[in-house]
Amino acid sequence: MDKRKTWITKEEEKMIISTYALHSGEIVPHGDPTEHQYEILSACHSRTGLRGLIAIRPEFSIDKPIEDKPRILVSHSDSTGKIVFRDVWERDFEGKLYWRFRNPINIPISDRDRIFELENENSMLKGRLLILEKKYQNIIDTVAVTKPAGRKPNPEKLDAQAAKVKELLDQGLGEKEITEQLHIGRATFYRMKKRLRDI
Repeated sequence: MDKRKTWITKEEEKMIISTYALHSGEIVPHGDPTEHQYEILSACHSRTGLRGLIAIRPEFSIDKPIEDKPRILVSHSDSTGKIVFRDVWERDFEGKLYWRFRNPINIPISDRDRIFELENENSMLKGRLLILEKKYQNIIDTVAVTKPAGRKPNPEKLDAQAAKVKELLDQGLGEKEITEQLHIGRATFYRMKKRLRDI
């Protein structure tokens, strides 16, 4: 099978040309149909009668034959015949053509494999970012709902302990003697004093 016949369909070619036409009938076929060239009637150079041209070509390399579904290069020439820029048309995963980017004529067209590589890296980084956002959101949510560890204190036991502290305070004992006698820390002693005030 001749690979040159499969790189673009008539419908795809019509679709590409229709995107450049501002008015109906503005762009018409030029020369041999197998050359895929079109004249832009509105881009006429008055002194020479030359018109702007659009040429549709598959991307190819000397090292390898044209693929079945290659990237498409659309060259635009002004009315003097000078190519002014190239549009690059890519294919999506279903093989449908879409406009990718405009490439100035003085800049080499970016390498297709490198573009795909960068797009894949970008997709992977977006995926990793989403995973990290979910992970850190879970941490934030966990910290926000953290509850104190351990059992809730029994109010009756606390009242009993506070009563013992009151009894020793009434006997004239100080903080050091009470904490040693009841085997409690300073923090507990002051909590009990506060509890006595609140009762």
